[in-house]
Amino acid sequence: MIIQLEGNEAVFKTTIAEKLNKATGFPVIKGSSFELSKCTNDELYFYFKNLMAMDDIIIDRTIYSNLVYATLYDDYSILNEKQVAELEKMMKKKNVKTVYLIASSETIKARLRERGDEYVKEEEIDGIQDKYDEVMSNAKAPITWYDTEEFSSDEIVKELLEYYK
Repeated sequence: MIIQLEGNEAVFKTTIAEKLNKATGFPVIKGSSFELSKCTNDELYFYFKNLMAMDDIIIDRTIYSNLVYATLYDDYSILNEKQVAELEKMMKKKNVKTVYLIASSETIKARLRERGDEYVKEEEIDGIQDKYDEVMSNAKAPITWYDTEEFSSDEIVKELLEYYK
């Protein structure tokens, strides 16, 4: 089983990943990050391809984060359409559960102020959210959406665990 968590800043990805890890013992792996953005396109593709070959993992950020942030920051490597299509085909074949977590821009900004995030600026949130909405709407792999203003992290974790029973 692979569970992928995706979404803008401050939508409970890491919180849910940690709770799923505690409940299942599955390791949490960063699927996209500022560090990985420094990889070449091929290195990035093989990194994600290797993740799809694994079992019983939780991935915090996926190829979809790459497609969002690489278009917003000039120094990021980005997966090409062929690579994305191949990875999505692998996701479908393995029945990967991709969870897209959302919240309003106002809520995200308030959460960022509360936690003191230094990486992403408040003024970037609307653009990031617009790009996420576009990328996730065009995804070819099945996506489950959760509004983190309506569902707590505990409720989401409970539903995800029941899905895999």
